Amino acid sequence: MKRREKVGDSPETLMKNMPSELKQLGDAIKNHLLKQSRGDLYIAYAIGELVNTAINNEGIYGSDAVRQLAQYVAVPLGERALLDMAQVARSFKWTFLKGEIVKPMVNGQFLAWRHFLLVSRIASPKKLTSLLARIRAENLSLGELQDVISAAFETRHTRSGGRKLKSPSSPEAGLSRLAKNAHQFVKFEAILNEAVFSKLEEASSGDLDDCMLYAIESAEKATATAVKSMQHVLERLLAAKARVTQLLSEEEIEQDETDIAEDDEQNDYEEADEDEVSADLQTA
Repeated sequence: MKRREKVGDSPETLMKNMPSELKQLGDAIKNHLLKQSRGDLYIAYAIGELVNTAINNEGIYGSDAVRQLAQYVAVPLGERALLDMAQVARSFKWTFLKGEIVKPMVNGQFLAWRHFLLVSRIASPKKLTSLLARIRAENLSLGELQDVISAAFETRHTRSGGRKLKSPSSPEAGLSRLAKNAHQFVKFEAILNEAVFSKLEEASSGDLDDCMLYAIESAEKATATAVKSMQHVLERLLAAKARVTQLLSEEEIEQDETDIAEDDEQNDYEEADEDEVSADLQTA
């Protein structure tokens, strides 16, 4: 598959293609990054507001503004990091965050801006306040917080009924669905190789963070569970195949024996008829 050509692969091309207004935003972001310590909420929020300015004013900054900004400022994690910061700035008012950044966790550390990125999914102010208190009380890391949020959303989804898998109308239909899903995963593996694994192999330490590690560990856990389940399914398939093959073979043998018995019976009738005809001829 041909890779999409990125705008501004060289500094000269980048400077040529960037609108002057967008370059000014980039310079402002660079100034913030010079002051930033990792996980600094204030800086992340300020950058997020600048990125949202570019996103909300496409006519001025262009449709490819975020990617160009990511190249121009050379921010770790690139476009993804800028979009994450923009998400935090969209989700919270600074007056709220201003009161949160001064509250330490039990271990004395403060919440990273990515903590607020994760909790931005919580719509209820009451639940948000409760969750922030729990993060501080239990010193929750980003990975642990993701587990808590995922579990809460999964529970809510289950209690509300959620989308249940439809039971197949017959064993044949179920096997057909299984084969289709297996083929889809095989195709997805090729996508994973190009879009995920090749990029991770090329990534430098500056492109990675705890969120990426957590994503890998979560995928590893889910994949291991799926492999175990698929192994069980494969064993059941092999057992079903052996049983069906045996039953069909026995049925075929039984049918052959029935056919032989019917042929023998027909031969007996024919022999009896011949004997009767012979007797009648002798009598005559």
